Amino acid sequence: MRDFDHAPENQHGDISGLKDYSNDDDAIGSDIINTLIKGHSFWIREADVDGFRVDAVKHMGEIASSRFCSNIREYTR
Repeated sequence: MRDFDHAPENQHGDISGLKDYSNDDDAIGSDIINTLIKGHSFWIREADVDGFRVDAVKHMGEIASSRFCSNIREYTR
């Protein structure tokens, strides 16, 4: 049985394609992060959302997580 709550499966395991999140340096991974940023920005703008629970962040690479957080932080300013 695989343990997707702990390393290395939580970042490198294959859960319905979530490993694409960690592909920070390729076009597909970048498109996914851009889509997440646009979607979260939409809800912040339209519904004045104060915060999000992003459970999938443990499946994202460090660069993707940083980029997502930085862009959302910048958008809210």
